[in-house]
Amino acid sequence: MSLEWSIYDLANEYLRRARKLLEAGYRAGVDYWTLRKAQSMLLLGVDGLAQELEKLARRFGGCINCVYSRPCEQNLDLTCRVCVLGLSQDKCDKRKPLV
Repeated sequence: MSLEWSIYDLANEYLRRARKLLEAGYRAGVDYWTLRKAQSMLLLGVDGLAQELEKLARRFGGCINCVYSRPCEQNLDLTCRVCVLGLSQDKCDKRKPLV
């Protein structure tokens, strides 16, 4: 897969992580609110989640609106992102907008 991701690539990754958390459930020590959030994401589906990610990208900018950002590990927060290039937001010269 390319280093540059689209909104739909991000949405699919969040959904994959949500499914994984729901499969693990309480046995893995996942708390109730995280499971509810995962279930809500699955109910939104790819298109609904992509719309939410696009709204956030337009509102926040920075890493949230960059093709090189990925979801934080073990986190379903749509605004928590990590740069695949290893750059911090305040020292980034490679930002390329998603939208």
